[in-house]
Amino acid sequence: LLLSYKEDDFVEALARAAGVVVDALAAREGVPQGGTVAATVRAFYSPDAAVRVLDAGIRAPEGWTVAPGTANVPGAERAPFSRAFAISVPSGVEPTQPYFLAVPRDGDRYGWNAEAPKAAPFAQGPLVGWVTVEIAGTAVTLEKRVDYRYADRVRGEIRRNVNVVPALTVGVDSPLLIVPLGTEPSRHPVVVTVTSHAAGGAGTEG
Repeated sequence: LLLSYKEDDFVEALARAAGVVVDALAAREGVPQGGTVAATVRAFYSPDAAVRVLDAGIRAPEGWTVAPGTANVPGAERAPFSRAFAISVPSGVEPTQPYFLAVPRDGDRYGWNAEAPKAAPFAQGPLVGWVTVEIAGTAVTLEKRVDYRYADRVRGEIRRNVNVVPALTVGVDSPLLIVPLGTEPSRHPVVVTVTSHAAGGAGTEG
């Protein structure tokens, strides 16, 4: 185990010495069950560096499909190396939720399995981009979590995990509704919003 940690340190040191940076971005944050998301794996390095890209890809959970895609992630054209992918999510996969809610609580205590990132705010995203590069004759594989990136006017660049969401979600706009007691019937408006996360939207019926 300690040797594997040291090997990772050596790979990172070699990549930093050569000025190689790997980045992986998704086109959106929420992917509906049974939907697809575009992602791009990029590698940045100096044209004068002794660096050659051998291969690249995206590692996804079992049952997901990763195929060549069209680069529609902004900034992909500015990288010396860029490869686009289309990731398909199975319709039966469970939506993303905090890892500490996947197992029922024991009283007031949360529970989680052995693979869970204990004490971390959230689990790592399901997609990992990788690039195999040859640096001065030595081949190494560099990995980077696939993130959704957007710009906030106050906080700057924000990165978030790629999450699996239901195709449709229902929410109530009124956070609080007070109904007075009385003998006479009364009416109170309740606004319910249905949101479609599918790329093509959803039709209405009834």
